[in-house]
Amino acid sequence: MSEIRRLAYTRDEAAKSIGVSVCSIDRLIKKRQIRCSRVLGRTLIPISELEKLLNADFIPRTDGRKTNGRKPKTTRHYTENVDQLFRE
Repeated sequence: MSEIRRLAYTRDEAAKSIGVSVCSIDRLIKKRQIRCSRVLGRTLIPISELEKLLNADFIPRTDGRKTNGRKPKTTRHYTENVDQLFRE
């Protein structure tokens, strides 16, 4: 008996397969960065969509924050503190 090849994963399986949270999968779906289908009340994500996402050159942020090319504040404050240490 041959093994049946899966065509899609549930949200939980998709998240585990690419190493992200289910919330991240939901954000990707909401922003239409990956397609999904509803079958018998279950959200299914085609494996091909996950492969496209992983093969993309650029994966946009899904947490709603914009970077605008700036460093996070924590890095800037850390750098300022290090500079002060060397000035003294």
